[in-house]
Parts: sequence; structure tokens; C-alpha cells
Amino acid sequence: MMTDIVKAIWFLFVGGALGFIYFGGLWWTVKKLPRSRRPHLLTLASLFVRSGFVLVGLFLVARGGRWESIVAALLGMIAVRWALIRRLSPAKEAKRACQEG
Repeated sequence: MMTDIVKAIWFLFVGGALGFIYFGGLWWTVKKLPRSRRPHLLTLASLFVRSGFVLVGLFLVARGGRWESIVAALLGMIAVRWALIRRLSPAKEAKRACQEG
């Protein structure tokens, strides 16, 4: 029983790392687009790299054969998405820019 809880927490963190790679990479890409000479290539390359990491990560999680591990990983990804939206919202970005300048 205890090992199941530890595994679920582990997969929650794995999903969080995958979510940070995916959504953090998306945020980075969007920030770089205005300065990019080839925004379409940047967008496609970012999509393929981010999706590749997430697909490989979820494949490795799914190899265990338990649906609970996949659900925990997806919940970790959703939690990171929610946290990044809260942290990097446009209103907070504008407020930070006003305080800096």
C-alpha cells in the first residue's frame, strides 16, 4: 500500500517535470517569436521538441502497465500548467514590467 502511494507521488512529479518542459517551453517560444527571423520554424521546432519529450515521457510511464501512473502523471502536468498560468499571467507580467521600469 505504501509503495503505491510513493509511486503515485513519483509519477505526479514526473508529470510535473513533463508539464514544465511542455508549458515552460511554450512560454519561452511565445516570448521569442517577436524577435525571431523565422517564427514559423521556431513554432514548429518547439512543438515537435516539446511534444517529443512529453510523448516519450508518457510512454515510459505507461510501460509500467498501470493506468494509475498515467493519471498521476497527467495530473502533475495539469498542476504545472495551472501554476504557470497563475505565475506567468499577462496581468502579472505587466505589473512586473511597470515595477521594473
